[in-house]
Amino acid sequence: MAVYGSPGNDTLYGTYLADISIFGYAGNDVIFGYGGDDIIDAGDIIDGSYDSVSDNDIVYGGTGNDTILGRRGNDYLSGDEGNDVLYGEAGNDTLVGGTGTNYLIGGTGNDTYYIDSTSDVITEYASQGTDKIYSSVSIYSLADNVENLTLTGIAYTGEGNGLNNTINGNNSANSLGGWGGNDSIYGNGGNDTLYGDSGNDYLDGGAGNDKLYGSTGNDTLVGGLGNDSLYGGAGNDIYYVDSSSDVVTEYANEGIDTIYSSVSIYSLANNVENLTLTGTAITGEANNLNNTISGNNSANYLGGWGGDDLIFGYNGNDTIWGDDGQDWLYGGLGNDDLYGGEGNDFLNGYQAYSYGERDTLTGGTGADIFGLGYNGSWTEVGYYGDGNNGYATITDFKWWEGDKVRLGGSSSDYTVDGANLYYKSDLIAVFQGSSSFVVALDGIF
Repeated sequence: MAVYGSPGNDTLYGTYLADISIFGYAGNDVIFGYGGDDIIDAGDIIDGSYDSVSDNDIVYGGTGNDTILGRRGNDYLSGDEGNDVLYGEAGNDTLVGGTGTNYLIGGTGNDTYYIDSTSDVITEYASQGTDKIYSSVSIYSLADNVENLTLTGIAYTGEGNGLNNTINGNNSANSLGGWGGNDSIYGNGGNDTLYGDSGNDYLDGGAGNDKLYGSTGNDTLVGGLGNDSLYGGAGNDIYYVDSSSDVVTEYANEGIDTIYSSVSIYSLANNVENLTLTGTAITGEANNLNNTISGNNSANYLGGWGGDDLIFGYNGNDTIWGDDGQDWLYGGLGNDDLYGGEGNDFLNGYQAYSYGERDTLTGGTGADIFGLGYNGSWTEVGYYGDGNNGYATITDFKWWEGDKVRLGGSSSDYTVDGANLYYKSDLIAVFQGSSSFVVALDGIF
């Protein structure tokens, strides 16, 4: 028995008893196979030739072992019950195997598959589009030439392939592995374990107490909500932490790594070089490496401690300590307090011209440089142009230790009156407890 559609939009029904062939022909058809082992051709053929318009068909195989062909267009094909074979062919198709052992062949276009059995077989060939599988199978490995995987129901394990995959977990305690390629993996709910393996991977644990392993490559690890354990591995890795209970583990000589922290008070993990505070975080402390520390818009407390550190306060009234090593301290906007500590340090309290800003600079021991201006590809003079309102207070200028002041413009524009330094009659610095500064001897232009 055969059922034939028309060139228009048809709704076609098979039977419950006989095995039949159903031909949709052109138009956006809805076809129900019902019982029997049916052959359903949703088709877009008129008089032996393709319709000029690709038609979007919906086909339900029903019971029996059905063969369904979508042809052109963005089709929805469901095998329902039985061991079915589904061909999406051209277009962005959705293929739902249903119960039984099913064979799903998407063809060209960006296809979407739904599977519920390890016996379901998906066939995609290279360069046929960007495809996605929704799997309710407990343990599932992504088919060849399919890019994306999302676990549904209570499935708990999903593994990628050699492509650049996007893998999404569910609310189970998932184990998700990207393996080859530059993968994006999202744990979502549950206490998840995510593996990036080779490639430059993005791992996001989501809610729950998650474990993230970047392995090789320049990876980004986002713990998300919960108390997370983050292992970057080799490569220049980036971490995002939002809890003081998050633990970052890096080993020596595994790359140049950076942590972005929204935790109020955070100390940089061992073997991690860089720290940036986000949100309203207040305190960031370095380790003994040569660190780069960046503040935010809060009134930050930033400490370099050991190593030769580069520290930026940015906005806010910040307090910055260089401590040991040869440190570079930049206060940015706001009324900042900078302490060089030991070593030959550079202290620059202002950002650009910083009108009205009052910074306090303490070099500590060593031959320190206090930045009040700059001559180079451009010229700037800090604290100038605000009518004596803004200036730097240098608390411990000692020429005999080799301290210098970096200035912008020309030396002829500067005058010293006691402990005060003026640029074109505008106060830019006060040398606390000292009147020994001499522009010609102690200034750097």
